[in-house]
Amino acid sequence: MTLFGFLAFCFKTFTVSDQGDHLLLRFGPLPVFKKRIPYAAITEVRRSRSRFVDGWGIHKVLGRGWTWNLWGFDCAELRVDGQTLRVGSDDADGLVRFLRERIAHR
Repeated sequence: MTLFGFLAFCFKTFTVSDQGDHLLLRFGPLPVFKKRIPYAAITEVRRSRSRFVDGWGIHKVLGRGWTWNLWGFDCAELRVDGQTLRVGSDDADGLVRFLRERIAHR
């Protein structure tokens, strides 16, 4: 029961932030689950929607790639080193615009 409570606490929030040369994805108030994505590794960005099969949290679905999402289905779909990564956002359009700007100026 303690492990479940700890994991629930770790997935309480999801933050996507600019860190200069990379994008940082981070769950929870404790930085236990995080991922750094160098802008140089992103080759394509588009607005998308995840599917129910993609789930919430951190998941990899064969043939669909990785999903980092807290809730909902709106996301930015990135091609990173030849793989698909969906990043959930309550402002997917804004995230796509921002990322396209960043990768255009590298």
